[in-house]
Amino acid sequence: IIIPNSVTSIGNYAFYECIGLTSISIPNSVTNIGDDAFTRCIRLTSITIPNNVTSIGDRAFKNCDSLKSITFENTDGWTVEDKIIDVTDPVKNVEYFTDTYSDLEWIRK
Repeated sequence: IIIPNSVTSIGNYAFYECIGLTSISIPNSVTNIGDDAFTRCIRLTSITIPNNVTSIGDRAFKNCDSLKSITFENTDGWTVEDKIIDVTDPVKNVEYFTDTYSDLEWIRK
């Protein structure tokens, strides 16, 4: 799926349980990814978070069982509950989003 450049936000539950989704291209125009946006996209294998995203909602990637990497184009200033998180490792990011911090909102300050 390719999201058009005119899109600025991926809403809550936008791709919830979209079991056929294997890849997605998010444009730099997107600044927000909503709660449960990709929850249970069980065939999604990787995702890149573009530079302009400043918030990622609760459970955005929960139960994405095939997810192997989450790459951030801008790795600076990401926090969960005011705790700074190092998002430079795409494999570690999968653990963060599917387990460790999966139920929490992410903010880039």
